[in-house]
Amino acid sequence: MSPQSTSDSLNHRAPVQTRQVARSFFGMLTNEGFTHHQIVDLANDLLAMVQQDMRDGAPSDKR
Repeated sequence: MSPQSTSDSLNHRAPVQTRQVARSFFGMLTNEGFTHHQIVDLANDLLAMVQQDMRDGAPSDKR
């Protein structure tokens, strides 16, 4: 398998894996008693952290 096809394959699976992680994380938060408003606040904080890392030039993939 060529490096390009491997990359394409990983990119195709990433949305499914991301959704699975998001569902699991959401379930953990709701089971711990987080409200929908608190989960939205947390999501906004996560996005702000990612944006700051991107501005700072931090690598997006540390595998």
